[in-house]
Amino acid sequence: MSGLNLLDGQEVSVFRKAYHSGTSADPYTFPSSDGISIAVAPTITAGAYSAGDAVGEMMTFPDAVLGAGEKGKIKSVVLVDKNDDVLADLEVWLFDSDPSSVADNAQFDISDANMLKCVGIIKIAAADYSAALDNSVAVVPDPGIQFHCVAKDLFAQIIAPYGGSPPTYSSTSDLSLMLEIEYKS
Repeated sequence: MSGLNLLDGQEVSVFRKAYHSGTSADPYTFPSSDGISIAVAPTITAGAYSAGDAVGEMMTFPDAVLGAGEKGKIKSVVLVDKNDDVLADLEVWLFDSDPSSVADNAQFDISDANMLKCVGIIKIAAADYSAALDNSVAVVPDPGIQFHCVAKDLFAQIIAPYGGSPPTYSSTSDLSLMLEIEYKS
């Protein structure tokens, strides 16, 4: 595991995982069956959200594909919530390039041109969480989203969806989102 600090101050943990039985010191050299798991911890509001709000800032998942224009497939999504009282319905919107950012705890409203960058939406339901004493984790296995990236990075925004109970978090560091990605050729 290695940690990266991006220019915007966002901290990213990168986990590389090979699905190929061959050996190599460089996971980027594996055939199309290799992949990567990337975890990002967005800074969120310690407080209440409303339906339709962006939860945290736009997140960057670096090196989600091997090269510009390459493809990937989301194999699983893991959302860790350090406050087990929440268990909120959330959506993770994925983009092939950086759309204009929406401020944390503001209505998610992007332009039509930026909406064309959306490559999929992953719904996390309250029923997807398993709770421990003081934290919880939601796992969405194989959501079936295949995507391409304009460059090598994938972008994601967590949304408090309309029709659900908006979350209230106790700390600005309550969430961590991990995407497990399989490289596609």
